Amino acid sequence: MTERQFCADRLLLVTEMLQAASEYLHEARRMSQDDPTMTRVAYDHVLNLRDRIRLLDKKVHELEADLRVRLGGTPSGVRKSKAARGAAAAR
Repeated sequence: MTERQFCADRLLLVTEMLQAASEYLHEARRMSQDDPTMTRVAYDHVLNLRDRIRLLDKKVHELEADLRVRLGGTPSGVRKSKAARGAAAAR
């Protein structure tokens, strides 16, 4: 029998992977790159990494909005009407 998978389990694994990635970056910064060619290669990798981080950030925002809706909220960027905000403040 297979074990049931949950979104929270997957997010915990992603958090652990990001922690490991942070440790790799810390180690990479401490390494000496005296060879100009390898320094250029490392720099190119950093630019690629920034692009991947931007895509990951977009996916995290999309997931956050989806989960917020599942919890009964509104997706990011969707504002309640003034009447609805006023009614919520009056409570």
